[in-house]
Amino acid sequence: MNPIYSQGDVWLAKVYFKMQEQFKHRPIVIVGRDITIDIDIIISPITSSEPRNEFDVIIHYWKEA
Repeated sequence: MNPIYSQGDVWLAKVYFKMQEQFKHRPIVIVGRDITIDIDIIISPITSSEPRNEFDVIIHYWKEA
């Protein structure tokens, strides 16, 4: 049985860290999913680090969420 991914879901994923050349389990959020292709999804990592650029989104009330 394949998991069903929905936009806004939070999952744990094996994320590759290029500078450290290793994988770590980290939380990700499902940003989008192509309905016609069940295996392709768009994800975004969740981090407590400061934003790196204008595309990083700050979640101000993450503790309440």
